This record gives sequence, structure tokens and C-alpha cells, in this order.
Amino acid sequence: MMVSGMMELVRHYGGIQWLVDTAMKFIRSRKSCQYVIGLLSMAISGTTLNNPVACLISAPIAKELGNEYKIAPKRMASLLDIFSCAILMVVPHDSGCLLVQQYGGCSYLDIIRYAFYPVLLLLFTCVTIQCGLLMTKEEKAAVAAEKAKG
Repeated sequence: MMVSGMMELVRHYGGIQWLVDTAMKFIRSRKSCQYVIGLLSMAISGTTLNNPVACLISAPIAKELGNEYKIAPKRMASLLDIFSCAILMVVPHDSGCLLVQQYGGCSYLDIIRYAFYPVLLLLFTCVTIQCGLLMTKEEKAAVAAEKAKG
């Protein structure tokens, strides 16, 4: 309830619209829209250190952007989740990283040296976006219609 109330306050005072307008300046295509959605989720998750909250906050923005560029809701949800989780695995101020540093007696650089999973996860997600893999039928039709226009 607290997140919903906070989001409604942000929406009421124009914060959501400002984020959408700012994001629209960087979006040139369907691919860049997916990257912006992911980066938005990543930024919010990295600052709040809570990926469910980041997904709840960025979901209305992602929905508005995704509707404009014909991105399937499944893909938007996946992008929000992947990017918000991946950043939490590499930020030095996350509770898991701090616990490992304290009880493991190691530094952040010792930990991050073996953080293969978040890097590979982001790499393969970017490859999927860039190459247009795993698109739904509706997304394929939208891409075909976009190519036919221009």
C-alpha cells in the first residue's frame, strides 16, 4: 500500500509524466525503447535496493512506452525484472554484498571478480534485444509493419 500511495503522489505531481517525457527524448526505435525500459528499472532498483519496488515503480512508465512501440507485456515484464535484478548483484551497497564483505573478510573487488552471472545475464539480454530474438507474433507483425512504412 505504501508503494502504491507513493506512486500516486509521484503521478499526481507530474513525476511519471516527466520520466516518460525524458525517456522519450532518448528513444528512436523499438530497440532503444527496450533499453530505456531496462535502464530505468536498473536505476530505480540500484537506488532503492529493492527490485519488486523498482518493478512496481517503473511498470506504469514501461507500459506507456511499450504501448507506443508495440512491445509485448511479457517482454516488458522480463526486461524490468532482468535489469532490476542484475544491478542488485553488482552494487557495493546491497545487503548481500555487505554481509559477504563483513563475514567473509573480503573486499568488494574480491566479490565482483567472480560475478559472472549478472554480466552474462545483461550481455545475453542485450543480444536478445539487438538481434530481435524471442519476439511474440504481435511484435513480429509490428516490426514488419514498421519496415513496410519506412
